[in-house]
Amino acid sequence: MRNTLYTVTMCFVMQKQLALSLCLVLTVAAAGQSYKVENISPENGLSNSWVSSILQDEEGFIWFGTWNGLNRYDGYNFTVFKPVPGDSFSLTNNAIKTLCEDNSGNMWIGTENGLNWFDPNTEKFLRFMHNPHDSNSISNDYILSLHVDTRGMLWIGTKGGGLNSIDSTGIFRRFYNPHSPESNNINGIIEDKSNNSFLWLGTEDGLFRFEKSTGGFISYPVGNHAYLVITALYQDENNDLYIGTWGSGLIKLDRAENKFVYCFHGSQTGDQNAKGVIVLSILPDHFGNLWVGTRDHGMILMDTKTLSFRDITSLLGNENHNDRVIMSLYRGSSGIIWVGTRYNGVFKIVPRTKSFVRPVVNLHDRNMNRGVISSFTMDQEGNKWFGIRNEGLVCIDGKNGTVRGYRQEVNSPGTLNNNTVLAICPVKEAGKTILWIGTDGGGLNKLDPVSGSCIHYKKNPGDRNSLSNDHIYSILDLDADHLLVGTWGISTSGGLDLFNKKNGQCINFECTPDDPASLDSRIVLRLYRDREGDIWIGTRGGGLSKMTIRDLNAENPAEIASFVTFKHVNGKANSLSHNDVNSIYEDKNGTLWIGTGGGGLNRFDRIHESFRSFSLEDGFNDDMIYNILEDKQNILWLSTSNGIIKFNPKTETVRNYVKTDGLPHNEFSPGSSFKSPAGEIYFGGVNGFTSFYPDSIRENLNIPDIAITAFTISGKGTSYNAMDYTRVSLNYIKKVELPHSLNDLSFEFASLDYTTPEKNQYKYRLSGYHEDWTYANSDRRFVSYTNLPPGRYIFTVKGSNNDLLWNEEGRSIEIIISPPFYKTSIFRLAMLLLVLGAISFLLFYAITRYQHEKQRVEEEMKVSILDERNQLHTLIDNIPDSIYIKDRESRFIVANKKVATVMGTTPEELVNKTDFNFYAHDLASQFYEDEQTIMRTLEPKINYEEPGLDEQGNRVIISTTKVPLVNKEGEVVGIVGMGRDITKTKRIEIQLRKRTEDLQETNTILEERQEEIQQQSEELSAQADNLRKINNELERLNRTKDKFFSIIAHDLRNPFHAIIGFSELLTKEYNTMDDQQRKGLLELINVSSEG
Repeated sequence: MRNTLYTVTMCFVMQKQLALSLCLVLTVAAAGQSYKVENISPENGLSNSWVSSILQDEEGFIWFGTWNGLNRYDGYNFTVFKPVPGDSFSLTNNAIKTLCEDNSGNMWIGTENGLNWFDPNTEKFLRFMHNPHDSNSISNDYILSLHVDTRGMLWIGTKGGGLNSIDSTGIFRRFYNPHSPESNNINGIIEDKSNNSFLWLGTEDGLFRFEKSTGGFISYPVGNHAYLVITALYQDENNDLYIGTWGSGLIKLDRAENKFVYCFHGSQTGDQNAKGVIVLSILPDHFGNLWVGTRDHGMILMDTKTLSFRDITSLLGNENHNDRVIMSLYRGSSGIIWVGTRYNGVFKIVPRTKSFVRPVVNLHDRNMNRGVISSFTMDQEGNKWFGIRNEGLVCIDGKNGTVRGYRQEVNSPGTLNNNTVLAICPVKEAGKTILWIGTDGGGLNKLDPVSGSCIHYKKNPGDRNSLSNDHIYSILDLDADHLLVGTWGISTSGGLDLFNKKNGQCINFECTPDDPASLDSRIVLRLYRDREGDIWIGTRGGGLSKMTIRDLNAENPAEIASFVTFKHVNGKANSLSHNDVNSIYEDKNGTLWIGTGGGGLNRFDRIHESFRSFSLEDGFNDDMIYNILEDKQNILWLSTSNGIIKFNPKTETVRNYVKTDGLPHNEFSPGSSFKSPAGEIYFGGVNGFTSFYPDSIRENLNIPDIAITAFTISGKGTSYNAMDYTRVSLNYIKKVELPHSLNDLSFEFASLDYTTPEKNQYKYRLSGYHEDWTYANSDRRFVSYTNLPPGRYIFTVKGSNNDLLWNEEGRSIEIIISPPFYKTSIFRLAMLLLVLGAISFLLFYAITRYQHEKQRVEEEMKVSILDERNQLHTLIDNIPDSIYIKDRESRFIVANKKVATVMGTTPEELVNKTDFNFYAHDLASQFYEDEQTIMRTLEPKINYEEPGLDEQGNRVIISTTKVPLVNKEGEVVGIVGMGRDITKTKRIEIQLRKRTEDLQETNTILEERQEEIQQQSEELSAQADNLRKINNELERLNRTKDKFFSIIAHDLRNPFHAIIGFSELLTKEYNTMDDQQRKGLLELINVSSEG
């Protein structure tokens, strides 16, 4: 049934002698809300059962102020703070009276002996104590109340010291009420919501209004009370003031009418009970009610509109006297109400967001909604039918809620023949509802609900047309004449029967292992017909079978129907996940879903005849799926052996619900479910049935804070609490640097949602060590990492609430583990520099030695080259021939003295000059053209004659040889020439020719004159000998010239190569050389050129 505003009891009229009342009672209900209650006591780690104040800080921790210390609670464990002798940064006193958090997130603790400020960064306390010699100190050490106003000012109510305020510098201002000493015992402080310029003060001598600007106190008499102790104050949104008193209950100050109303007078409890009520705490809820904690009168809930009230102490679980002293009330950020008591610690009251209901079904003053619900259905008239194992059949009338029972009665053959009903199939026959009932050993029963009479059909061993087995687990209505009956068979009988309603005869479909067209199991658990009319059969051990009906009126089973079976195949991922099929359901989209007995949920692809399974790996709480139903949002709800699963087929998201979520129990029953036309879902279980409306199952939307509750650093026999190591509170540690010897880390953490802490989930990782998230439940809220190598790591933990709403920001700590000194960058750099230094030294030594050796060799070569060049120059300059070298433009580069003498200049002056500077234009042009042709064609000219001048400027005949000058790249860079004056030779040749002619003439004469000829012949012979000598000398000189030319060409090439090499080296390395090196190369080039 739907959740209602108050405890609701639906009583139904008793019909005849069998019908009694059906009562629906919420688990624990108050103020329009059902709750889950949990007690937290010293047995759970609380330091004391007297809890006087409660607070949730901005980090999400819950704090309990007790009579023996301050407790911080993370949902699992407590951290207790107490005074420590000799530690001035510990609490001043054990007895905590009040707690308050300021606008900066700092917590203030008022004790019976001093005010304390808690620094969350260091978890140290700063003490503020009364100093009789300091007027700027607090006026009294006994703190009764604390309040932070809208401007962030902290106000302190003391016992006997009046009112105090404290600014950011720690300076106190004291305000003493002159009205009476008791008026300076301030139990409550609140700021007026309509005018923040004044405060309301509840004192031991009445109500006062305090003006902040003037520091004045204005008495506000409450009724006719001459003396009234005020213990608590609350102001609602209408600015009405609620005043808790010592002995006069709760009083309302109606601001609009400016009158006081005694809330507990004229109530259902009467004036007498209202007298003496001591109010200790007041808490508003979201429904316009006030929760009022009292001394000895328990917890009272009051409607602020009607001022009606009732005792709700029963929320705390029992009615004993100890539970009736309510010291403090507090509502946390997620809506949880915390109740601090005098004798029983704290009660956590969690508003239920999930309305799972186990209705009370009373029959003969006996709740029938108990035990194992073995079957459940609803007929066409809206009547609910459920079978209870060993208790028969129960019907709840859909119109008036009347309850009726059907049982096997002794000596009454017309009743049920077995009290365990496993299957119920309502049908219409002749206009009225008839129930076909399958029992566990009693066969098939046909029940007339109106008369209560039954017709029984059982197995008859001698009749092959009777039922094959009496244990019937499923029934399907095929048509007006036939039922399909699934039985729990044995090896030789049972299985699936076709039952004829008219004659009560059956045809059994045999299970033939070798026949693929037959069923594969004699145990039929579920029968289901889809919208296409196909019959689906779930078996135990035989998988899922599809039944195709051919002719229901045939007599041969093979002619009636054929079967196709789908089973689990090992190693085949898309086969059915398990061969036990408990439930079958077709959703609104036509998708067929299969619930298995150990393989989770399966989705069947009809086209490809394949299965996709969802199980524990997908977030399911259980793999045993008993029943499948679908809500209006196309969400599937699955009952299992471990709670209920909500599965979204579209997103494939999973939500598990168990007893801690409000389920009456966790284990449900197969074949026991239905959905009402209104959308209410019913699941039968081992301890009654559960009903709920899916849209009433709301999720917890509180995103929890995440806290690291323990961080241990250890290694090599030493261990540190990270807070002691860093001097910073765990949740304020952002980064920690550790030596390599402390490389073992342990963390504990908590998700600070207190709804159901045991269902909170976690995921964590240590970046730099492993990047994947590790998931953990509340039992594994810790992790350790050992022997971490040096490096940078970031530990991050994220958590969820009980409904898997995650805090994705989480909490992170950066950890840097330094390497040992010999693995540090500085050490490695030093070693690298040392090695590089050694290498540099060796390299410098080698280079220096090489340079010295090179310099020595160069000096030797230089001397050798100079010697050779001097010899060459001496040779060239003393050769009577002209020797020269010209560049591409026929400018002289090198020339010997002979050339310079002919030109009338010196060899040095001749450089960069051309023939045009010394010869007539026509002669110089001839020289130029010849030289350019040689350089262009690369063809030398050897010993050709050309005109020239001698030293005196006389024209002479020159025997010239000119060859192209080529560099190492093969490029023509100039020409080498050598010329010899052969004018005298030419003249001698002319003379010789003339003499020869003369001789010939003389010979003619000699012929005439023999004697003269003979004489002349001898003379000629002598001259001829002389000529031969001259000719031999010329040939020798010519050979000497050729050899000399070859030597010049070779020796000239070497200096030019040296000049070119030194020039290139100077060009390339110019920027890297110093001036001394550059000067050395230039001297070498100069020496080469002078050679």
